[in-house]
Amino acid sequence: MSSDKPRRVRQILELALRLPAGERANRLAEACDGDADLQQEIESLIDLYERSPLDATEASPLSSPTTFSPDLAPEHPIAPATPNARNSPGSGTSWGGFVLLEELGRGGFGVVHRAWDSTLKRDVALKIIDVHRLHGVSEDTVLREGQLMARVRHPNVVTVYSAQRIGGDVGLTMEYIKGRTLAMLVAEDGPLGAHEAALIGMSLCDALTAVHRLGLVHRDLKASNVMREHGGRIVLMDFGAGRELSAAADGRAQVLGTPVYMAPEVLLGNRGAATSDLYSLGVLLYNLVTSDYPIRGVRMDQIRLAHLAGERAPLAERRPELPSPFVEAVEKMLSSNPEDRPQTAVVAKRMLSDAMPYLPPDSGGRKRRRGGRAKPTPKTPSAPSPLAAAPARVNPLTALGAAVVGVLALATALGFVTTVEFNTALGRTGGFAGDRLIDYPVLGARSVFGSIIYVLLAFVVLYVALALVRGVARAVPAVGRLRTALGERWRGLVSRVGLDSPAALSQTLPVAGLLGLALVVWRFWPFLIALFGDVNSGSTGDLQRLGSQNEHMQLVFRRSTELLIVLLATGLLGLIRQRLAGRPIGLPPIAATLVVIGIALVLLVLPWRLIFHAEFQEATLDGRPCFVTGESASELLVHCPTAAPPRNTVLPRGDKRVQLSRRISNLFDAYAPGGGSR
Repeated sequence: MSSDKPRRVRQILELALRLPAGERANRLAEACDGDADLQQEIESLIDLYERSPLDATEASPLSSPTTFSPDLAPEHPIAPATPNARNSPGSGTSWGGFVLLEELGRGGFGVVHRAWDSTLKRDVALKIIDVHRLHGVSEDTVLREGQLMARVRHPNVVTVYSAQRIGGDVGLTMEYIKGRTLAMLVAEDGPLGAHEAALIGMSLCDALTAVHRLGLVHRDLKASNVMREHGGRIVLMDFGAGRELSAAADGRAQVLGTPVYMAPEVLLGNRGAATSDLYSLGVLLYNLVTSDYPIRGVRMDQIRLAHLAGERAPLAERRPELPSPFVEAVEKMLSSNPEDRPQTAVVAKRMLSDAMPYLPPDSGGRKRRRGGRAKPTPKTPSAPSPLAAAPARVNPLTALGAAVVGVLALATALGFVTTVEFNTALGRTGGFAGDRLIDYPVLGARSVFGSIIYVLLAFVVLYVALALVRGVARAVPAVGRLRTALGERWRGLVSRVGLDSPAALSQTLPVAGLLGLALVVWRFWPFLIALFGDVNSGSTGDLQRLGSQNEHMQLVFRRSTELLIVLLATGLLGLIRQRLAGRPIGLPPIAATLVVIGIALVLLVLPWRLIFHAEFQEATLDGRPCFVTGESASELLVHCPTAAPPRNTVLPRGDKRVQLSRRISNLFDAYAPGGGSR
């Protein structure tokens, strides 16, 4: 399609709609200049336009253009309303047990006050709605709206405390937020950068997830309905246009919300859905970084015509300097076809999160002037998208087989490592070992089984703890605000140290792994010296460290090594995921991290048999307490802890000097003080 075709379609469409139905065919054919495809397209658009509701409601009684903020100055635009004594009591008066302190804003259906809740001793925002000014809407309907709002509990959604009816008025008490709306933020400070807009978008995705999870749809997401609290929390306000997704249609479509933010299908009479909320989120993000809208128009019919004609200004044309991943995420939300948009707010948040590594804090931002609008920055060509083509699909059976072979090979390698260390340390050579190849995978699996169970339990405990924190944050607004503020501070810290860049993170991970490995080796150096020693000639002090009396130190060593492996593996999976998504992650950092993980894994399993399977049959040799540490077809390997080095002796079976006992005990416990006197 040529760049001027949408404008031509719009012009012909407006001309045809102004004509009587009987005159349209001839005039339309003339205007299309014999282009049959264009004529057929415009005829279908005319039919679609005339079948959509022209008398739709454009607002909701609970969604007025007001803000619950003490910062609202007189120069900020608020929709005017005719003074009404019934719902505009003066400051200092009371309404429903609340003392009205000041008027915060006025809309088409009522007034918002800052009020004092004398029962709970706190400020609240009280919205008083004059139901008599609503056409065809009862008090029960408005109360039902308030009940829908009260069902949502999330730190990024305004908390509704109560709803009550007095005469022809309905009052809703809500959380009192101190801050600025996003509309005020852009109007006063200028367009935001992609990094800041993406953070706001992710918070709103969390809010929409909470709304949609309850079977609701917001239907009026816009910049003036979202506030940034002074502490940084993003709060979705004015949930009054919300409707239950499962509500039955009554045969007449209701178009609620702000037309410039509405999805095309909603403007054409379809019911709002989760995907239409995500379209509104795309418009909001577009507005945050441009101070404009993808579709321009003042009246609803103008906006509908613009949608039908395909007149939308792409974000890449308005702000070509913005990073491509952010632009692609916003454009995906703005798709005219609902099926092409993210189907859930969780998916939309993931798209914005995936774009974050390419959005430094000043990405696409405008430099602010004190007390004024932002200065425009020169436009630079946008970088090509780093997103690569989707990888080819892998046969599930092939993947499963490869995984089984890989796990078996890893278990065999681990079993071999711990067995070699066990036999070498004890001097079980020359046929005394008795280990078979088939034993290696079993020994390797057993060497890490306890660690796997421990890590899984730790993850379960962490998941439950996070779920409890989220639950408390939803139930207690103060905790929610603190959680949000800490999250933003953490993201800011990560950004300041440069770890939000995939390239920087990929270089940092193997270095951090080596430092962690060095710390473990330094902390447990005496224990490692004992591990790599030889019981046949090693010092008594070193061998004592392998006994059960040092079980606590051995456990701390294992837990420290496990933690290092888990952290490195988590970071490695993140790097691999970003590389598969087309991020600039090289293979050397991934390989280096794998090497560090391999070394840590060897350290973890190396002492396993020596520590946990050093139980041997007790015996005496010439009256000296000893252990039978190995057997062959004709000989015994006898180790005597109290003997002077070398402590191992090879004797023929049936040697009268050796008296075998039925007792089995830990060889290294005999090196503890008093351990050899039996």
